[in-house]
Amino acid sequence: MEVNPADAARTAAAARTGATERAAARRAVADHADRLTTDPVDRRKRARTALLELAVTRATRKT
Repeated sequence: MEVNPADAARTAAAARTGATERAAARRAVADHADRLTTDPVDRRKRARTALLELAVTRATRKT
């Protein structure tokens, strides 16, 4: 069975769109949480988590 390049492109585009929407939702939740807390330790913890997630996302894109 041969793979149709158009089908493969559509599947990849759908996966990217879904990932983009999930990332936007996570950012919205994180931004909302930032506004709610004034604890510097908590903010630093969430900032480090966000940076790690960004690094992992970029690394997976490069491969």
